[in-house]
Parts: sequence; C-alpha cells; structure tokens
Amino acid sequence: MTPLPHAPLLPLVCFVCLLSQHAYAYTQVPVPHITRLFPPLGHVSGGTAVTITGAPFVRSARIRVRFACNNDIQDVDASYVSPTTVVVTTPSVRGACTSHVTASNDGERYSGAPLVFVPHSGSFLQFVFDASDPGCPGCRDANTGKQADTPVAERVREHWEASVGGGAPRGPYTGGTDVLIHARRYTGNHEHFLEATQPTGGPGATSVYPSRGQPLPTGTFYPGRNLQCLFTCRLHRASHPR
Repeated sequence: MTPLPHAPLLPLVCFVCLLSQHAYAYTQVPVPHITRLFPPLGHVSGGTAVTITGAPFVRSARIRVRFACNNDIQDVDASYVSPTTVVVTTPSVRGACTSHVTASNDGERYSGAPLVFVPHSGSFLQFVFDASDPGCPGCRDANTGKQADTPVAERVREHWEASVGGGAPRGPYTGGTDVLIHARRYTGNHEHFLEATQPTGGPGATSVYPSRGQPLPTGTFYPGRNLQCLFTCRLHRASHPR
C-alpha cells in the first residue's frame, strides 16, 4: 500500500504566524496614568527612592520612569509593587531643577511627552532636585535658589535637635553611640518662601508647600553616599597637651 504524500507545511506556518501577530496586538501593555509621587524632592546626587502611584502598572522588566530636567532627560528602571504602585531610584542630575516625570510599562510609550506641561496632554508629575547644603534650603544654587542672594545673617535655616535613645545627646568618648538628628522647623522669617514663585531645591519649592496654617515641611537630609556628619570636640589644652 502506497503511503499518502505529506501535506505542504507552508499554509500552517503562515496561519501560526498570523495568529502570533494577532495575539501580540491583543496583549499590548497599556500606558499608565500617574497621579502622585512621594517624596516630592531629593538631592541632585540621586539615590532617593520615590514611590509613584497610578494605574495600570504591569509586572514587567521594562517598566521605566523618565526624569526630564531642561536638556537632561534620563530613563530609569523602576520596580513593580502592585497594579497601582512602582518604586524608582532617582538619577543624578547636573544641577537644581524641577523635573518633569512620566512613566512607561514597556519602556517605549510613556504617560506623557518629556517637558510638555500642557493640560490633557497625558499624565505627568514633578520632582524637585535639590542642591542645598544641609540646613539651608535654597542657599547654594545661584540660578534657582531662593536664598542664594540673601545675606547670610538673614537666611532661613532649619532648626535641628539631636537625641540618643530619645534622651540627651551624649555618649562615651570611645564612640559607638547612635545619634538621631531631627530637622524640626525653620528658624527666622520664612514667609517669603511661601510667596516666592521660582522653583528651588529643598522645602523652598512652592509646589511642595501645604496650605497656609499647616506645618511647613522641613528636611534637607537626603540619602546618598555623600551624606556625612562632622563631630568636633573642643579639647582643654591643659588636659590634652600636644
């Protein structure tokens, strides 16, 4: 008995190809709509973990967040947390600025075009990159700092309080004591911060402020390898001769 000849495979291959293309178009990931980020500011050296909320986020290795600051545009990998949350670590930037922030599920289609602030042109948020020295918001950057031209004696500064285990800041001279430093409030007249219109790093950013009557946000401590504390002891010369 003569076996039947094999049927040609080309039609089947083409059918599988078309089916694959149709499935890809059907499962294309959506563009997220972002609504909030926290914290809203961090240091220009980068390293701030920012939580972004919105929907829908898709579990993917290609989730990206775009930070656009003037001509400095950077796409950064983000970590999926839930369909409404991702976390991203800020990159380092060239100087203090207010960054335009958008997000993408596939690294290609973002929630908005970079540096386009037109309403209804997609969804975007803003993140302030701060170049302030600790304790003096807006003091360093000559272009955007609200206090860059303010005389030193008139600058608004943060009031810090140190404690050890909730008590007095003291410990043995041999070291090893964990000291907690809090930025509690502003010192001096801070009303001009609320009335300023130009963005700056640190709590001086107008968009970062709550409404009047609420506590002012403080804190110019930002995560990063450059954050250090200097301890200086005044030694009695008679007790510690050279």
